Amino acid sequence: MRLLPDGTVRIGTNDPLITTEPVLRLYNSESTVFEIGNSLGRFQIAKSGCNGCYSETAGDTVLRNLGKTHNIIISMPNDNNDGSSFVGIRDEAHGIWIKFFNNAIARFEGKIVAKEVEVKANVWADYVFKKDYKLKTLEEVEKHIEQKGHLPNIPSAKEVEKDGINLGEMDAKLLEKIEELTLYSIEQNKKLKLQSEKVEKLEKLVEKLLSEKK
Repeated sequence: MRLLPDGTVRIGTNDPLITTEPVLRLYNSESTVFEIGNSLGRFQIAKSGCNGCYSETAGDTVLRNLGKTHNIIISMPNDNNDGSSFVGIRDEAHGIWIKFFNNAIARFEGKIVAKEVEVKANVWADYVFKKDYKLKTLEEVEKHIEQKGHLPNIPSAKEVEKDGINLGEMDAKLLEKIEELTLYSIEQNKKLKLQSEKVEKLEKLVEKLLSEKK
């Protein structure tokens, strides 16, 4: 351990010179591990020195909690629920691009790639199939499209560009339109079936009249 004239402390053997001096530096030519612990376990900050040492790739920095639990918690002391504080993850190219605010809001300034996303929805669109649901006529839908430029109960392009969308709510709205289309299709099918029966009766009547003339 060396205490330098500027007050910084360096721990480790054969530590090479670095251009910027931290207040406290721990060095090891292999994997470097800093650890704090108590009777329930220990927490490590490790710098991987080889592939498979603490992590998959040499040079990675790893946080590990070993003991009674393996949870790692980043705590924000501001509990005012006002959105004035956040925990962020910074990308040098984009600034702070992930923020977790103290009002239960998270902001991601980038693209999320995932195998599966689960969204909790407070409402679903099965109300369309209830008997008291007022289904607009196709003429009413056509008039709304001509006047507004979008489907009823669906936000416009300008609204989405300004405010974004809630995935749960939008999925419910899209399902609402699918269920409405299903009702329109059922109604059209009934009308076509009725028309087909009428045509069949007319054909039989015509055949009967033609046969009687003969």
